[in-house]
Amino acid sequence: MSRPGEKGERSIALFLLALFLFSPLVLSIFNRGELFFGLPSLVAYLFFAWGGIIAAIAWSAWKGRERHGLSDQERGAEIMPYPVDDVLNPKEDSREKFAEDHSDSTGEDPNAR
Repeated sequence: MSRPGEKGERSIALFLLALFLFSPLVLSIFNRGELFFGLPSLVAYLFFAWGGIIAAIAWSAWKGRERHGLSDQERGAEIMPYPVDDVLNPKEDSREKFAEDHSDSTGEDPNAR
């Protein structure tokens, strides 16, 4: 079980890590003329540090979702309370009911004009 505020603490820690990794002091260490796999070392460092921060944020978000003990389908139900199949493949009667609800006072379908 996760403690209250643990996700916020991880987010703050990742922000501070990124702030440190992209500070001028650390960047000056890699600002040399050496090549790393054909790239200047500063460019390679920026690429890998940025990728590492993104991976750490993704891991942190995944770890937070995993601890709630819900399946992916149950998590989706929190966001979308009705079945996805009804949205993607609506039944004919629901289309007719929609047309009835949205017709004008004459009873005609406004889209049929």
